[in-house]
Amino acid sequence: MAGPAAADDGPRPDRAALAAANRALGEARAAFAEGDPVAAAEACRAGLAHRPQSIDLAVALAEAQAARGERAAARRTLEDLLERAPNRYEGVRLLAALEFDAGEEQAARRRVRAFFRARPFRPPSPDADPRAPILLRARGVEAARLSVGRMRGDGLGVRFRGGHFSLSHLIRWERWRVMTGVSVGDGWRKTPPPAGVRLLVNTIADADREPEALEALTDFLATRPDLPVINRPERIAATRRDATAALVGGLDGFLAPKAARIALAGRSAADAAAAVGAEIGFPAILRQPGAQSGRTVALAQDAAEAEGYLAGVSSAFVYATRFVENADADGWYTKRRLFFIDGAPYPVVTHTDGVWNVHGGNRRTVMASHPWMQEREQAFLADPKAVLGADAFAALEGLPAKLGLDFFGIDFTQTPDGRLLFFEMNAAMRHSFDHANNFPYMIPYMRRISAAFDALCRRRAGLG
Repeated sequence: MAGPAAADDGPRPDRAALAAANRALGEARAAFAEGDPVAAAEACRAGLAHRPQSIDLAVALAEAQAARGERAAARRTLEDLLERAPNRYEGVRLLAALEFDAGEEQAARRRVRAFFRARPFRPPSPDADPRAPILLRARGVEAARLSVGRMRGDGLGVRFRGGHFSLSHLIRWERWRVMTGVSVGDGWRKTPPPAGVRLLVNTIADADREPEALEALTDFLATRPDLPVINRPERIAATRRDATAALVGGLDGFLAPKAARIALAGRSAADAAAAVGAEIGFPAILRQPGAQSGRTVALAQDAAEAEGYLAGVSSAFVYATRFVENADADGWYTKRRLFFIDGAPYPVVTHTDGVWNVHGGNRRTVMASHPWMQEREQAFLADPKAVLGADAFAALEGLPAKLGLDFFGIDFTQTPDGRLLFFEMNAAMRHSFDHANNFPYMIPYMRRISAAFDALCRRRAGLG
């Protein structure tokens, strides 16, 4: 619900109407803070009765309607608003999120791309210190999704998901003025970033989801060799799953199962399954492009299972990776993660689970009830070199020079003979304190990661 005050919307009303509209906007914000969208909507309607042209009140009303589940009404309010104020970001964002949630993806993507191509930059928060240096966060919207989120203290949240890493816990926000720039076509060339940007952080992290955004950003940066960059966009292409498997597979100390992109266009599910068998063999892990959460992944033991999975896939291709059984003698699976920040390794987690597709969602049940799993993770966090062995750790330390990224992560486990069984490596990895809130021993290590990334930003920006 951020934006200019109601008094700045359109022609000036009489003082009584202005006061009533501002009072109603304050009441709406207070109702949002209390989690009461009904009261927020009532306050907005009361304010609009005094000041029908108020854009702020219209945005707040649409948010309240959406929060109440009145999606059609919210869309009508937003469509009317955008007829009068097509540049209003909050209106475009919420309407696109409603379109995405309704399954109208093409319309939502056209809306978002057109908006950001013409207006690629979002200014820093008005609460940011005006003396702080400007950090420009680059994003893409080619394959990202917007969705309606939860009530917040100032309105209704809109989630922006897909293909990026988040700065939420990686920088000290009070030390920066963070702008967001969305890379769409020639938008940045036509409307360059404002003067005074000290650093560009490319958060676009998935080459499969945002190839056009990465290419456009690469083209722009060719015109700005003076601008410091974290994670140059041309290096992201090297983090495709098949490319990283090939890279790591050629290094000493690693066991990297073969991975391949299997084209689906013009193929039946049976033909595609046969291609998986020919190129990778079975069992094989099948994954749709751009997937990082593990929710669109399947383990196919044979061609019949692969065909069943592929019959429900609509993407142009899938990744297939040969599965290597890696459970320990007691049937437990392990996934370890390291971040690399400016070439230095930082341990993140040691997930332990009873299923092959190890993800953090089971920590609260599985790891929380097994103290030995937590002790093993604490040992890794405290001294990963001692846990993995000097040779294995040296193999990991050689990765930043090979990949050429300032920030990325790697997931792996270790085989009984000491080799590192490679899972994935890219920058599309989330840094948060979600797990640390339930496992407090993680907190100092998560803070180290945050401090290291912020320090990298300051060094790269020439701030010491």
